Amino acid sequence: MKIVVFLGPTMPVEEAEAILPAVYLPPVSRGDVYAAARGDPWAIAIVDGYFHRTPSVLHKEILWAMSRGIRVYGASSLGALRAAELARFGMIGVGRVFEAFRDAALEDDDEVAVAHGPADAGYLSGSEAMVNIRATLRAARSAGVIDAAFEEWLVGAAKTTFYPQRTWERLLEDCREAGFGGGRCARLETWLLDGRVDRKRLDAIEMLHCIAADRDSRQTPIEVAYRFNSTFMWEELQHSIDRRPPEASPRGAQLLEGALLDELRLRGDGYLRERERALTRVFATELALARGERAEGPAIERATGALRETRGLSEQNLLEAWLEREGLTAASFARLMEDEALIGKLEVHYDAWIPVFIRDSLRVSGRFDELATRAWEKDDILSRAGLGTPSLADAALSEPELWKWFFEAVLHTAVPDDLEAYAARHDFKGIDGLRRAVLREFIYLRKLGRRERRAVPLEARSG
Repeated sequence: MKIVVFLGPTMPVEEAEAILPAVYLPPVSRGDVYAAARGDPWAIAIVDGYFHRTPSVLHKEILWAMSRGIRVYGASSLGALRAAELARFGMIGVGRVFEAFRDAALEDDDEVAVAHGPADAGYLSGSEAMVNIRATLRAARSAGVIDAAFEEWLVGAAKTTFYPQRTWERLLEDCREAGFGGGRCARLETWLLDGRVDRKRLDAIEMLHCIAADRDSRQTPIEVAYRFNSTFMWEELQHSIDRRPPEASPRGAQLLEGALLDELRLRGDGYLRERERALTRVFATELALARGERAEGPAIERATGALRETRGLSEQNLLEAWLEREGLTAASFARLMEDEALIGKLEVHYDAWIPVFIRDSLRVSGRFDELATRAWEKDDILSRAGLGTPSLADAALSEPELWKWFFEAVLHTAVPDDLEAYAARHDFKGIDGLRRAVLREFIYLRKLGRRERRAVPLEARSG
């Protein structure tokens, strides 16, 4: 019997496989249950899933899978949420987290949310789930480590903390800053070394054992009491999943991820440059979330328009072909554009910091001295010649000739259609700032008697 399990930070796949041999896929997102159900497995189980920056699995996908007789289980995290919402339709929920949502003792998604790393890092958690904090504090009170009033305060403090920042270290620090004395924080901290309760993991283990028992007892396909009705949005989802390339599937994405990075790693320093850009994206998006920033529709539209213009994707058919080549679904493209919009919002806040950190980055990379020496030399030569701010007449060039020289002879690329946009991307002060810099470079090289390329190539800023 084929079983598909969506699992991430809640527990290691190796541990889960020892309980229930199955096809283990990354945390579920929109379209993944439909894609898995097309393979007609006996059961699909959801433990972990995305629901913040990545579009969540649709209820309709689960209903469609169950209408085909596939048993769908949920526990621990997003699986518990969906099982509580769809229990009356036949989804099988397991564990205390599921029961708490089913009985309305818990209602908020953030109860199970955690910040975590990528698959390569084993989905290493960077925060603690609220349901785990509740279970642990309940156990601490039962053990006599804390009293009911202290437990209530700790639960309230944890709940008001944004979920990516929700850790035991942060909670204990908040406790100390609030002035709790008598060694209460110290007693709790010591007890936590061995006393933590991982409620999500325990529920996931219980579900895996439940599925194994149902499999061994040869449970028949489920029969549902509802009639599944197709809609335009559902047909759009089916169409997008049916057309997506193999690498866009959860398993295909993992395979491509390693092979793609190997190709990049084989290019030496090219990998290091992309790694730095990726790290910038990580910091920027996480900072945006920590600040409570959200990407609204107009910002996302601007980010999408900028990418389509930069990549030459003005026509819809060109965009669709690009998405297919890049292994992007409509949902993952939407997530990418949301990140771009978030980064764009942060640039407004931190724009003045960028030159400072670029200079620091150049010092670390060893390029500062080379560029600074050239800048001083250029300024000295032009100033002595009275050409600190040269004109096109000083260069004896027309404007088209100037751009043709710079882009084609120096950068070996075509002259951009939108010079204003090019100037903005490279942080020039408009097209006038770009023109001034290029004129200074042209005359500087001419004064040195070198018409050959010596300019420092400008790279498009990545966000």
